[in-house]
Amino acid sequence: MTPDWLKRAGEALYGSRYQAPLARALGRSRNCVGRWAAGRYPMPAEDADKIVALMADRHLELERLIYR
Repeated sequence: MTPDWLKRAGEALYGSRYQAPLARALGRSRNCVGRWAAGRYPMPAEDADKIVALMADRHLELERLIYR
């Protein structure tokens, strides 16, 4: 996944200050997420999969609130 994808996904999940909460959710350091966001290191596929799962969970949570 690209740094742009990470930024867009992170902001969708946690807002503009997404790096620290996303790092906690992934069990990574904030610096690690910052390096991915800056494009200095590639994001491992398993972490990208975890982010997709976080977004899917959020989507289901929002749907439950809409259609309760």
